[in-house]
Amino acid sequence: MDFLSDLEQRIAAVSAFAALDVAAAARRSDDDIVRLIEAGSALVRVGERLRAVAAGVAATRSVRESGHAGLAQARGHRDAVSLVQQLSGSTRSDAAKQVRLGESLLEASMEIGRVEAGPGAMEESPRGLPWHAVVDAAVLAGGVTVAQADAILRGLGDPPADPGDVAPGRQAVEAWGIAAQQLLDEVPVRTVEELAAAGRQIRDRLDAEGAEARYLARHEARSFRMWTDADGIHHAKLRFDDHGAAWVRSMLDSALRPRRGGPRFVDPEEAATAGDLIADPRSNDQLAYDLIIDVLRAGRSPTHRRSSARGSPACAWSS
Repeated sequence: MDFLSDLEQRIAAVSAFAALDVAAAARRSDDDIVRLIEAGSALVRVGERLRAVAAGVAATRSVRESGHAGLAQARGHRDAVSLVQQLSGSTRSDAAKQVRLGESLLEASMEIGRVEAGPGAMEESPRGLPWHAVVDAAVLAGGVTVAQADAILRGLGDPPADPGDVAPGRQAVEAWGIAAQQLLDEVPVRTVEELAAAGRQIRDRLDAEGAEARYLARHEARSFRMWTDADGIHHAKLRFDDHGAAWVRSMLDSALRPRRGGPRFVDPEEAATAGDLIADPRSNDQLAYDLIIDVLRAGRSPTHRRSSARGSPACAWSS
Protein backbone atom coordinates (compact mmCIF):
# COMPACT_ATOMS: atom_id res chain seq x y z
CA MET A 1 0.00 0.00 0.00
CA ASP A 2 1.43 3.41 -0.94
CA PHE A 3 1.26 6.43 1.32
CA LEU A 4 -1.58 8.08 -0.58
CA SER A 5 -3.86 5.03 -0.43
CA ASP A 6 -3.16 4.57 3.25
CA LEU A 7 -3.77 8.25 3.89
CA GLU A 8 -7.10 8.14 2.05
CA GLN A 9 -8.24 5.20 4.18
CA ARG A 10 -7.33 6.98 7.42
CA ILE A 11 -9.08 10.15 6.32
CA ALA A 12 -12.19 8.10 5.46
CA ALA A 13 -12.13 6.59 8.96
CA VAL A 14 -12.10 10.06 10.53
CA SER A 15 -14.72 11.32 8.06
CA ALA A 16 -17.11 8.65 9.33
CA PHE A 17 -17.71 10.91 12.32
CA ALA A 18 -19.35 13.44 9.94
CA ALA A 19 -19.22 17.08 11.06
CA LEU A 20 -16.88 17.34 13.97
CA ASP A 21 -15.43 20.24 15.92
CA VAL A 22 -14.48 20.77 19.54
CA ALA A 23 -18.07 21.26 20.67
CA ALA A 24 -19.28 18.23 18.69
CA ALA A 25 -16.49 16.07 20.10
CA ALA A 26 -17.50 17.06 23.63
CA ARG A 27 -20.98 15.63 22.98
CA ARG A 28 -19.74 12.27 21.74
CA SER A 29 -20.06 9.08 23.75
CA ASP A 30 -17.10 7.49 25.51
CA ASP A 31 -16.86 4.78 22.83
CA ASP A 32 -16.87 7.42 20.10
CA ILE A 33 -14.07 9.33 21.80
CA VAL A 34 -11.93 6.18 22.02
CA ARG A 35 -12.55 5.44 18.32
CA LEU A 36 -11.76 9.04 17.44
CA ILE A 37 -8.45 8.88 19.29
CA GLU A 38 -7.59 5.65 17.48
CA ALA A 39 -8.55 7.05 14.07
CA GLY A 40 -6.71 10.30 14.67
CA SER A 41 -3.60 8.46 15.87
CA ALA A 42 -3.62 6.23 12.78
CA LEU A 43 -3.87 9.32 10.60
CA VAL A 44 -0.95 10.93 12.41
CA ARG A 45 1.16 7.79 11.97
CA VAL A 46 0.70 7.90 8.20
CA GLY A 47 1.83 11.51 8.21
CA GLU A 48 4.82 10.62 10.37
CA ARG A 49 5.87 7.87 7.96
CA LEU A 50 5.60 10.19 5.00
CA ARG A 51 7.60 12.88 6.79
CA ALA A 52 10.26 10.38 7.90
CA VAL A 53 10.85 9.19 4.34
CA ALA A 54 11.11 12.77 3.11
CA ALA A 55 13.47 13.59 6.00
CA GLY A 56 15.68 10.65 5.06
CA VAL A 57 15.85 11.84 1.45
CA ALA A 58 16.67 15.37 2.67
CA ALA A 59 19.48 13.93 4.78
CA THR A 60 21.05 12.11 1.83
CA ARG A 61 20.95 15.36 -0.15
CA SER A 62 22.42 17.40 2.69
CA VAL A 63 25.64 15.51 3.39
CA ARG A 64 28.76 17.51 4.18
CA GLU A 65 30.29 16.68 0.81
CA SER A 66 27.51 18.62 -0.90
CA GLY A 67 28.71 21.83 0.70
CA HIS A 68 26.50 24.87 0.26
CA ALA A 69 24.69 23.12 -2.60
CA GLY A 70 23.12 20.60 -0.20
CA LEU A 71 19.36 20.62 0.18
CA ALA A 72 19.41 21.89 3.76
CA GLN A 73 22.44 24.13 3.38
CA ALA A 74 21.02 25.89 0.31
CA ARG A 75 18.05 26.87 2.50
CA GLY A 76 20.20 28.32 5.26
CA HIS A 77 20.33 25.30 7.55
CA ARG A 78 23.34 23.52 9.01
CA ASP A 79 21.96 20.04 8.36
CA ALA A 80 18.80 18.07 7.56
CA VAL A 81 17.79 17.88 11.23
CA SER A 82 17.71 21.67 11.46
CA LEU A 83 15.66 21.85 8.25
CA VAL A 84 13.13 19.27 9.45
CA GLN A 85 12.87 20.95 12.83
CA GLN A 86 12.06 24.29 11.23
CA LEU A 87 9.57 22.87 8.74
CA SER A 88 7.78 20.64 11.26
CA GLY A 89 7.89 22.99 14.25
CA SER A 90 9.17 20.13 16.39
CA THR A 91 12.03 19.85 18.86
CA ARG A 92 15.49 19.04 17.56
CA SER A 93 15.23 15.65 19.28
CA ASP A 94 12.03 14.77 17.41
CA ALA A 95 13.47 16.05 14.13
CA ALA A 96 16.56 13.87 14.66
CA LYS A 97 14.29 10.84 15.16
CA GLN A 98 12.58 11.57 11.85
CA VAL A 99 15.91 11.85 10.05
CA ARG A 100 17.36 8.69 11.61
CA LEU A 101 14.30 6.65 10.75
CA GLY A 102 14.15 8.09 7.25
CA GLU A 103 17.77 7.13 6.60
CA SER A 104 17.05 3.64 7.95
CA LEU A 105 14.03 3.26 5.65
CA LEU A 106 16.03 4.37 2.62
CA GLU A 107 18.90 2.00 3.41
CA ALA A 108 16.56 -0.98 3.71
CA SER A 109 14.71 0.05 0.55
CA MET A 110 17.95 0.17 -1.43
CA GLU A 111 19.00 -3.28 -0.22
CA ILE A 112 15.58 -4.73 -1.04
CA GLY A 113 15.92 -3.23 -4.51
CA ARG A 114 19.25 -4.98 -4.97
CA VAL A 115 17.74 -8.31 -3.86
CA GLU A 116 14.92 -7.93 -6.39
CA ALA A 117 17.40 -6.93 -9.09
CA GLY A 118 19.18 -10.27 -8.87
CA PRO A 119 22.50 -11.80 -7.74
CA GLY A 120 24.62 -9.42 -9.81
CA ALA A 121 23.28 -6.38 -8.02
CA MET A 122 23.69 -8.06 -4.64
CA GLU A 123 27.46 -8.09 -5.12
CA GLU A 124 27.35 -4.47 -4.00
CA SER A 125 25.89 -5.61 -0.67
CA PRO A 126 27.23 -9.12 0.09
CA ARG A 127 25.82 -9.07 3.65
CA GLY A 128 22.23 -8.90 2.46
CA LEU A 129 19.47 -6.88 4.10
CA PRO A 130 20.35 -4.62 7.06
CA TRP A 131 19.40 -5.89 10.51
CA HIS A 132 16.80 -3.14 10.93
CA ALA A 133 14.84 -4.18 7.82
CA VAL A 134 12.15 -5.78 10.02
CA VAL A 135 11.72 -2.51 11.92
CA ASP A 136 11.51 -0.54 8.68
CA ALA A 137 8.88 -2.93 7.34
CA ALA A 138 6.82 -2.57 10.51
CA VAL A 139 6.96 1.24 10.22
CA LEU A 140 5.83 1.21 6.59
CA ALA A 141 3.02 -1.21 7.45
CA GLY A 142 1.83 1.08 10.22
CA GLY A 143 2.59 -1.48 12.94
CA VAL A 144 4.80 0.83 15.00
CA THR A 145 5.12 4.57 15.48
CA VAL A 146 8.19 6.65 14.73
CA ALA A 147 8.92 6.91 18.47
CA GLN A 148 8.66 3.12 18.95
CA ALA A 149 10.86 2.38 15.94
CA ASP A 150 13.46 4.93 17.04
CA ALA A 151 13.53 3.41 20.54
CA ILE A 152 14.28 -0.02 19.08
CA LEU A 153 16.88 1.28 16.63
CA ARG A 154 18.71 3.39 19.21
CA GLY A 155 18.36 0.81 21.97
CA LEU A 156 19.96 -1.95 19.93
CA GLY A 157 22.41 0.29 18.11
CA ASP A 158 24.44 -1.07 15.21
CA PRO A 159 26.05 -4.51 15.52
CA PRO A 160 29.83 -4.49 16.03
CA ALA A 161 32.11 -4.87 13.02
CA ASP A 162 34.07 -8.04 12.45
CA PRO A 163 37.77 -7.87 13.47
CA GLY A 164 39.72 -6.30 10.65
CA ASP A 165 36.55 -5.19 8.88
CA VAL A 166 34.50 -2.01 8.80
CA ALA A 167 31.12 -3.71 8.68
CA PRO A 168 29.35 -6.26 10.89
CA GLY A 169 29.43 -9.90 9.88
CA ARG A 170 26.50 -12.02 8.81
CA GLN A 171 26.05 -13.61 12.24
CA ALA A 172 25.93 -10.23 13.98
CA VAL A 173 23.41 -8.88 11.47
CA GLU A 174 21.21 -11.95 11.95
CA ALA A 175 21.42 -11.71 15.76
CA TRP A 176 20.45 -8.04 15.72
CA GLY A 177 17.60 -8.77 13.32
CA ILE A 178 16.24 -11.45 15.66
CA ALA A 179 16.53 -9.04 18.59
CA ALA A 180 14.69 -6.35 16.63
CA GLN A 181 11.87 -8.77 15.82
CA GLN A 182 11.64 -9.76 19.49
CA LEU A 183 11.21 -6.12 20.48
CA LEU A 184 8.64 -5.59 17.74
CA ASP A 185 6.63 -8.47 19.18
CA GLU A 186 6.68 -6.70 22.55
CA VAL A 187 5.50 -3.32 21.21
CA PRO A 188 1.87 -3.88 22.32
CA VAL A 189 2.90 -4.43 25.95
CA ARG A 190 5.87 -2.06 26.36
CA THR A 191 6.17 1.70 26.52
CA VAL A 192 8.65 3.56 24.32
CA GLU A 193 11.00 3.93 27.29
CA GLU A 194 10.77 0.22 28.08
CA LEU A 195 11.53 -0.69 24.46
CA ALA A 196 14.68 1.44 24.53
CA ALA A 197 15.81 -0.02 27.87
CA ALA A 198 15.16 -3.59 26.70
CA GLY A 199 17.09 -2.86 23.51
CA ARG A 200 20.11 -1.67 25.49
CA GLN A 201 20.00 -4.76 27.70
CA ILE A 202 19.86 -7.09 24.70
CA ARG A 203 22.72 -5.22 23.01
CA ASP A 204 24.91 -5.61 26.10
CA ARG A 205 24.22 -9.36 26.18
CA LEU A 206 25.01 -9.74 22.48
CA ASP A 207 28.11 -7.54 22.56
CA ALA A 208 29.95 -8.05 25.86
CA GLU A 209 33.10 -6.26 24.69
CA GLY A 210 31.12 -3.27 23.52
CA ALA A 211 29.11 -3.29 26.76
CA GLU A 212 32.30 -2.76 28.78
CA ALA A 213 33.37 0.09 26.51
CA ARG A 214 29.97 1.76 26.83
CA TYR A 215 30.07 1.34 30.61
CA LEU A 216 33.47 3.03 30.80
CA ALA A 217 32.24 5.81 28.48
CA ARG A 218 29.27 6.48 30.78
CA HIS A 219 31.65 6.64 33.73
CA GLU A 220 33.95 9.09 31.96
CA ALA A 221 30.93 11.24 31.00
CA ARG A 222 29.87 11.79 34.64
CA SER A 223 29.61 15.47 35.48
CA PHE A 224 27.97 18.08 37.67
CA ARG A 225 27.36 21.69 36.68
CA MET A 226 25.60 24.61 38.34
CA TRP A 227 24.48 27.94 36.91
CA THR A 228 22.19 30.85 37.70
CA ASP A 229 19.63 32.09 35.18
CA ALA A 230 18.57 35.68 34.47
CA ASP A 231 15.93 35.52 37.22
CA GLY A 232 18.45 34.50 39.85
CA ILE A 233 17.20 30.90 40.04
CA HIS A 234 19.95 28.37 40.63
CA HIS A 235 20.03 25.30 38.42
CA ALA A 236 22.12 22.16 38.26
CA LYS A 237 22.73 19.44 35.70
CA LEU A 238 23.98 16.08 36.92
CA ARG A 239 25.12 13.33 34.58
CA PHE A 240 25.37 10.02 36.43
CA ASP A 241 27.56 7.02 35.95
CA ASP A 242 25.86 3.65 36.51
CA HIS A 243 26.77 3.28 40.19
CA GLY A 244 25.78 6.81 41.13
CA ALA A 245 22.45 6.55 39.33
CA ALA A 246 21.63 3.23 41.01
CA TRP A 247 22.50 4.59 44.46
CA VAL A 248 20.43 7.77 44.13
CA ARG A 249 17.48 5.96 42.53
CA SER A 250 17.47 3.35 45.29
CA MET A 251 17.56 6.05 47.96
CA LEU A 252 14.69 8.04 46.43
CA ASP A 253 12.58 4.97 45.72
CA SER A 254 12.94 3.79 49.30
CA ALA A 255 12.15 7.20 50.80
CA LEU A 256 9.20 8.01 48.52
CA ARG A 257 7.66 4.54 48.32
CA PRO A 258 4.54 5.49 50.32
CA ARG A 259 3.92 8.32 47.81
CA ARG A 260 4.36 5.97 44.86
CA GLY A 261 2.00 3.21 45.85
CA GLY A 262 4.41 1.03 47.79
CA PRO A 263 3.40 -1.83 50.13
CA ARG A 264 1.35 -1.10 53.25
CA PHE A 265 3.30 -1.01 56.50
CA VAL A 266 2.28 -3.41 59.28
CA ASP A 267 4.43 -1.82 61.99
CA PRO A 268 2.41 1.02 63.64
CA GLU A 269 5.39 3.38 63.76
CA GLU A 270 6.29 2.79 60.10
CA ALA A 271 2.64 3.15 59.12
CA ALA A 272 2.45 6.48 60.94
CA THR A 273 5.61 7.71 59.21
CA ALA A 274 4.19 6.67 55.84
CA GLY A 275 0.95 8.49 56.64
CA ASP A 276 2.85 11.66 57.51
CA LEU A 277 4.73 11.46 54.22
CA ILE A 278 1.53 11.02 52.22
CA ALA A 279 -0.02 14.02 53.97
CA ASP A 280 3.12 16.16 53.48
CA PRO A 281 2.18 19.25 51.38
CA ARG A 282 5.46 19.12 49.44
CA SER A 283 5.49 17.65 45.95
CA ASN A 284 7.48 14.50 45.18
CA ASP A 285 10.11 16.62 43.41
CA GLN A 286 10.42 18.89 46.43
CA LEU A 287 10.72 15.92 48.78
CA ALA A 288 13.40 14.41 46.55
CA TYR A 289 15.33 17.69 46.51
CA ASP A 290 15.15 18.08 50.30
CA LEU A 291 16.28 14.48 50.80
CA ILE A 292 19.29 14.90 48.52
CA ILE A 293 20.30 18.13 50.24
CA ASP A 294 19.97 16.42 53.66
CA VAL A 295 22.17 13.54 52.48
CA LEU A 296 24.79 15.93 51.09
CA ARG A 297 24.88 17.88 54.35
CA ALA A 298 25.12 14.72 56.44
CA GLY A 299 27.86 13.23 54.28
CA ARG A 300 30.02 16.33 53.99
CA SER A 301 33.54 15.46 55.20
CA PRO A 302 37.21 15.79 54.16
CA THR A 303 37.19 12.14 53.13
CA HIS A 304 34.44 12.74 50.61
CA ARG A 305 36.20 15.80 49.23
CA ARG A 306 39.43 13.85 48.70
CA SER A 307 37.75 10.87 47.03
CA SER A 308 35.82 13.10 44.63
CA ALA A 309 39.02 13.88 42.75
CA ARG A 310 39.77 10.23 42.08
CA GLY A 311 36.81 8.27 40.80
CA SER A 312 37.34 4.98 39.00
CA PRO A 313 34.72 2.74 37.40
CA ALA A 314 35.05 0.31 40.32
CA CYS A 315 34.41 3.02 42.91
CA ALA A 316 30.74 2.81 43.86
CA TRP A 317 28.94 5.04 46.35
CA SER A 318 29.93 2.84 49.25
CA SER A 319 29.93 5.38 52.08
